[in-house]
Amino acid sequence: MFLVHFASSDVLGSIRDAMICHWPIVGDGVGCISLLYALHIYHKVATTTPVARGRAPLIRRYDIIGLLARAILSANANFDHPFPERVREYIDDYAAFSRLLRERHSKENVPVLKALTDSAQNCWYITLMQLRAMQTDDPVMHWEQGALERSWQTFGEILGLNEETEHQRDSKQFCAWRECQYHEAKSPKPTTACKGCGAVRYCGKICQAKAWKDGHKQVCKRIKNEAHAPKE
Repeated sequence: MFLVHFASSDVLGSIRDAMICHWPIVGDGVGCISLLYALHIYHKVATTTPVARGRAPLIRRYDIIGLLARAILSANANFDHPFPERVREYIDDYAAFSRLLRERHSKENVPVLKALTDSAQNCWYITLMQLRAMQTDDPVMHWEQGALERSWQTFGEILGLNEETEHQRDSKQFCAWRECQYHEAKSPKPTTACKGCGAVRYCGKICQAKAWKDGHKQVCKRIKNEAHAPKE
């Protein structure tokens, strides 16, 4: 009963707003722990809320998969904590849950699976590309980063997503800046590719400047270096 009441209140929205406003930075152990608690709550809501109570609308309303995608990138930068492993466990849980929904095809499961797919479609490909661009040379970190990437890729594939299709879709319709209103909704005008790497697109110069300061500067440089590296 507690979960049903919790899911139907706006506490979930408050939690999400608080996490976005105080997103954990590199080395922020307390922030990472808080985010794990938030991920746990949203995971319970997404997987156990009675369908009759609107599980699918809750997944969409609070952009649960989008929050997970943001957590993945934070986990990729906080390897001094057990944070990455826990985030990977949540990805694997969502993957297993999605596979179960596909196997137990029913009228009740269809809208839930569609909500997960639609939510993932807005962030899966770009997060996958960012994970690859953030790979380090450190052997231990490289393995952990690779594990995160593989789990995230598997999750998307279970939902029926593939890189080629999502690249074509994402490259033209959405803004890469996560706080932009067109990050999860189609932009009314054509987006413009980053002139440095060409891997991401923005709806305008304001979003591009914000993304640059937020970390794309380093990602862009890495992508360019990899593109111009001599092939073995």
